[in-house]
Amino acid sequence: MDKDIRVVIVQDGDLYFAQCLEVNIAAQGTTRDEAMERLRIAFNAEARERGETIFDLGPAPEEYVRMYESEPTRHHLQVA
Repeated sequence: MDKDIRVVIVQDGDLYFAQCLEVNIAAQGTTRDEAMERLRIAFNAEARERGETIFDLGPAPEEYVRMYESEPTRHHLQVA
């Protein structure tokens, strides 16, 4: 499963939240990089468990897609 998953990162106070768009998986961290690394770990753990059916989790809520579209810095998660 080689895919490029779109990610939006939102700051809320002292934390950053990273949300995948194609799959409803999120993670948080105290920095953008930490949030992305935790998201990568969460996504890979879920993918190992579910395989291709990880996409059965459905996409992120539409509000995150709108944030991604208006966000000047977009992120991507490379998954294998």
